[in-house]
Amino acid sequence: MGGLVVWCRSCDDSGTSAVEFALVLPLLLLVVFGIINFGVVFSQQLTLNNAVRAGARSGVVVGQLLDCPAIRAKVSGDLSGLAVDRATATVRVTLLTAAGVVVTTPCSGSFLSVTDQSTGSGAYPCAGSAPGTSVVVEGQYTSSIPVSFPPFPTTLPLSAKAVYVCEFS
Repeated sequence: MGGLVVWCRSCDDSGTSAVEFALVLPLLLLVVFGIINFGVVFSQQLTLNNAVRAGARSGVVVGQLLDCPAIRAKVSGDLSGLAVDRATATVRVTLLTAAGVVVTTPCSGSFLSVTDQSTGSGAYPCAGSAPGTSVVVEGQYTSSIPVSFPPFPTTLPLSAKAVYVCEFS
């Protein structure tokens, strides 16, 4: 009444699991290292976001006011996340008027290394600004992927931007 069961004494499937594991292993490694890479890049992006935000805030808050080189130093000091090389990060500090016009003085308006403390005047970005003027701090960093696979990129550009309104004029 039951089905016909054929028993094969000469059949040997002792290597089947090894072959199946060899087929699945590359996909498993791709997923595991993809999770690791995502975690590292995500951590670097969060670190860059927080550093830029702290730098912009320190340029506008009364009592903590920093000049342009000190804002870059603040961003550099806060870039201490997972696998972040602060020497390769760049920062640009500009002003944005209430009408939406970008003003590059007194902070030179170009992307500079966060470790470069010589460029830019010692003026405070918000000093003498019109009401509604904002300090804009932008940061850029090129992330190196820890474990790269051939079809995927080995580096990834990261950027962050923070805009804070000056608290005084």
